[in-house]
Amino acid sequence: MEDYSDRKMRLFPLFNLKYVVPVLIVFSLAIGCVRYVHASSTYAKLYVDPPSIIDTSLVPPRNFSVTAAIANVTMLYGVEFKFYWNTTLLDLARVSFSLPWGSFLLAKNETNESLGRYWLSVNAMSPSTPFNGSRTIVTFTFRVASMGSTAFHFADTILGDRQANNIFHQVVDGFFANGLHDVAVTSFKVWPTAVYQGDPVNIEVTVENQGTFQETFSLLIYADGADGATHFGIANQTIFLGVGEFRVVGFVWNTTGVPYGSYLVTAEIVLPGDRNPENGVAHAVVGGICVRHAPPPSPIWGLIAAVAYGVAPLVLFVAGAFGAFKLLATIRFARFDCS
Repeated sequence: MEDYSDRKMRLFPLFNLKYVVPVLIVFSLAIGCVRYVHASSTYAKLYVDPPSIIDTSLVPPRNFSVTAAIANVTMLYGVEFKFYWNTTLLDLARVSFSLPWGSFLLAKNETNESLGRYWLSVNAMSPSTPFNGSRTIVTFTFRVASMGSTAFHFADTILGDRQANNIFHQVVDGFFANGLHDVAVTSFKVWPTAVYQGDPVNIEVTVENQGTFQETFSLLIYADGADGATHFGIANQTIFLGVGEFRVVGFVWNTTGVPYGSYLVTAEIVLPGDRNPENGVAHAVVGGICVRHAPPPSPIWGLIAAVAYGVAPLVLFVAGAFGAFKLLATIRFARFDCS
């Protein structure tokens, strides 16, 4: 007869396997997550450098340069991307390379001015070794053709290793502007700051075009209650301003039906592409929409009422006598009326 202890020892690995396998799976996933988090902090990157150029002195036909650069890359052996810009604003004058391999093959080196596109496809060749690190790979020199703004946009990007495996990477586009869209609220007045419900609140806003383009924009005026839930739209006006122009506009907030309490009144400019939206918003506080109480009766009116009650008989007598005298005078002198 089989001993119980022998049977238990024989089955022990099976019992252990039931618990050990899930533990190993969880442990493996945990290790994978740790490696993933660590890798995500050092992803390779393809980006425009500098990321933003805003310079009103870059007028036609001046030139300037931007670069396509890589960072944090490991085992790089090939690069491909398409690079786009606004052709009405810029012309691509020159492309120069700073590739990280001594020997390489340019499969694509194509400029299409009608599309505003440059297409690069390059692979390292033996005996070049894979590149690790960060560096500039292409420099673009542009000639300014007009005033405005444009994005520098990457598309269809590939970073590959020696075995043609894709290297995961982030892509960061760039921006250029030689003109600015910028409309500001330069003055904001609200008065009175406390009114009875139903009384008007006066609002005066000064807006100024501080950019380099003529602008048509919306000016919003609204009020938010201290409770965080009450909102009133006061005005929405479309305004046109030339470069350097300003305008003073006035509004009246009718507080009829507005709940009692304090309000934050806001003037806000809505202008797509505004490069400095922070200066397009201003606030003022109306400290109270107050309850209108009926005024208490004045003591003087009570005194007048008491005196009137006491002398009423005398007043009636005098009025009657005056009326009788007037009637007699009219009858007596009627014949002398020249009319």
